[in-house]
Amino acid sequence: MVEATYHLPPSPLLTAWRLGELMRAAIYGLYYARERTSTIFLLRWSWIEARGDGPWLEIPGEAVRKTEKESEVFLHADAQHGFERVRTSDDLIIGWPHSYDYFCDVHERLQMIAGVARNKILSPQAWRRTHATQMALVGADDGMEAARRSLNHAHVETTEEHYTSIDANMIRRLPSIRVDHDGQRRLF
Repeated sequence: MVEATYHLPPSPLLTAWRLGELMRAAIYGLYYARERTSTIFLLRWSWIEARGDGPWLEIPGEAVRKTEKESEVFLHADAQHGFERVRTSDDLIIGWPHSYDYFCDVHERLQMIAGVARNKILSPQAWRRTHATQMALVGADDGMEAARRSLNHAHVETTEEHYTSIDANMIRRLPSIRVDHDGQRRLF
């Protein structure tokens, strides 16, 4: 059996290192900030507010293309670190220089390079679903309500129907949890 080799298309705008850091920052935004991809690429440094319990992203409704509902999101330390690694002088947090389709293509190709079977490849939206599922697992009795609020859904039925299936099939599709070199548990 001959195995296919996958290569990312060359881009004059991105070095391999920069592409990797931008992808990581976007995935951190999708997972930790639980926003949709269209919103992640619109996030701005000026929307971060320092509060007593840490940094918060205050996202205006016009940046949330699907629902136009403003939201406030606690900025997880890993997301903040990932965002800082791609910081430029621009106000955009993630200065992604390509189209959404290119982001999806790179996301898919990286999964293929990692050995994920074609029929198991997930869209970037899977990071948001993983966030919802983890929120439901952490919250136990109040999990669905916590996941609904966290995803800024109007109805818990939307969260239950599309995001928090915790049956064995969904659990298998979650990113592996592994111990990092500093002993910290991480999803990826």
